[in-house]
Amino acid sequence: MSTNPGPQHRTYTWHDPRPTAEAIERLSGLEVLQGIEKGTLPTPPAMITLAIEPVEVEPGRVVFELTPAG
Repeated sequence: MSTNPGPQHRTYTWHDPRPTAEAIERLSGLEVLQGIEKGTLPTPPAMITLAIEPVEVEPGRVVFELTPAG
C-alpha cells in the first residue's frame, strides 16, 4: 500500500484583486474586511485558495470560517 496518494488538483475562479489592494491604502483594516464580507470588495485570491471567509466583522472582533478541502 502506497503512502503517497499522488497529485491532487483544485480549480477555482477569482476576481481581480486590485480593488481590494487599492482599498487597503485608503481604508482601515476593519473597513476592508467589512467590504469583503459584504461583497463590495473582491476576496483576495489567497483567501479563496485557502477557502477562508470573514463571517463576523465588527470593531474588536473578526471571525473567519475555513472550509478544508477534501
